[in-house]
Amino acid sequence: MAISKKGLNNIRYQLSGGLKKNGIIVWRYVFNAAESITGAEKTFFIELEMLNPSLLPSEPVLGFQQRSAVSEDDLQYALAGTLSATEMKAENLVQPSYVCVRLGVFGQKGKHIAVYDALNNIQLTQKPFECHIGTCSFTENHLSGFISCTEKDINAHPELLCQAGYAEWNLDFDILQEFDSGFQGKNDFWVPIGCRTNFSGTLSFCGTDYTVKPLTSFGYLDKYWGKSLPNPWFHVSASSLQSLISGHTMFDSSFAVHGCYDKKATLLMNVEGNKLIFNADENSKSSQFVWDCQQVSQNEFEELHWSVSVHNKHWIVDIDVFCKITELCNKVLELPEGNRKTLSLVSSSSGTGEIKLYKVHKNTLEQIEDLRITKALCEFGRIEEAEN
Repeated sequence: MAISKKGLNNIRYQLSGGLKKNGIIVWRYVFNAAESITGAEKTFFIELEMLNPSLLPSEPVLGFQQRSAVSEDDLQYALAGTLSATEMKAENLVQPSYVCVRLGVFGQKGKHIAVYDALNNIQLTQKPFECHIGTCSFTENHLSGFISCTEKDINAHPELLCQAGYAEWNLDFDILQEFDSGFQGKNDFWVPIGCRTNFSGTLSFCGTDYTVKPLTSFGYLDKYWGKSLPNPWFHVSASSLQSLISGHTMFDSSFAVHGCYDKKATLLMNVEGNKLIFNADENSKSSQFVWDCQQVSQNEFEELHWSVSVHNKHWIVDIDVFCKITELCNKVLELPEGNRKTLSLVSSSSGTGEIKLYKVHKNTLEQIEDLRITKALCEFGRIEEAEN
């Protein structure tokens, strides 16, 4: 299926004006893969991130890098006893500026690898969209690359905020269901470019080979860009859906919920070709949106429960997704404003749950669908300030 013209515009680079030096853009690709020998399935993600790329375009600078703020003159004065150590700053906090490629796996032993580069070292074109960073390539329908990070790198540079490992991939993708808009605010933009996307190809992760097939990839592609990251960060999406009414697998359905923007979130849903859109930038009087993420005890397991309830004068949608605490993995992202502020995320790709969809007819409700959710991508996180 060919992506629309607006979809192609959405996938392209969109940091302009002040966001080039004080902003972030993240392309995210999520897909299911099967181990080539055992057939065991895992879900991977690949991300291309640009953080304040034009601030220091000639070198990658991470905000957690230790940089001495002590001049040579200060050091000489201190050695001579004419300047006390308390008068010198041991470290200078910097604002980050880099382009980053991440590849990781979800699950109980989840991990991700990251490499960084400077804006001047990448090749970027818009029409068609192509971004080449080192050995990695991102285009309108293809992903390929090789990245590695050693234990020595991690020990010497904890600011890399990743784990040791290596990965190589060669993937094609075909967007089957797109939304040409998501959320558009003053400082935040988000669009699920491919809410249902087929991926195909091969991937090798830390020495284990995987095969990615279209029908079982349950792929997802979105992009976020703006002045900073939403706080809190709330996300649920899935395309592995089954009707509990008919028993049929829903091959033409998907949904995504994302926020939060001024305590609001956006829900986009496609149920067998019927699109429902509840946007956080709409007038709050036109729809009611309640969301939550909390820890619960269920079936003898500690779980996180993502709940979403949305209704307007035409529709009511209730979504409940659960994920075991033991299946969550952590990821930390730097914020564009620097000062060592981070977004700490817990994530899973194994969420299960249910969607109940009702049509409103004046004072009565008609249940349109009851969907079983599996393989849901679930995320929740809050911004954390650096310790003094």
